[in-house]
Amino acid sequence: AYLNGYLYWGWAVADASVSGGVHTAKDAIKATMAGATAIQVGTASYADPCAVERLSNGLTRWCKSHNVPKVSSLTGALEIPWLQN
Repeated sequence: AYLNGYLYWGWAVADASVSGGVHTAKDAIKATMAGATAIQVGTASYADPCAVERLSNGLTRWCKSHNVPKVSSLTGALEIPWLQN
C-alpha cells in the first residue's frame, strides 16, 4: 500500500527504484506511477549521452501538459482496482 508516496509492506517502509528499461519519458512516468521514487538511467546514456537531459525535459513537459505540479506527486499514483483492499 502507498501512503504519502512511500511503499508500506507490512511494518517496513521502502522506496522503490527502477533500474532497467527506461529509455523515454513515458517509460519513466510509468515506472514512477507504479511506485518508483528513483530511476536509474545507465544503458540509455551510452546510446545517447543526452538521455538524462532528454528524460528530464520530457518529464517536465508531460507534467505541465497534465497539470501535475511536480514529478514526485506521480509516485504510486497508479491504481489497480482489483488490488484494493
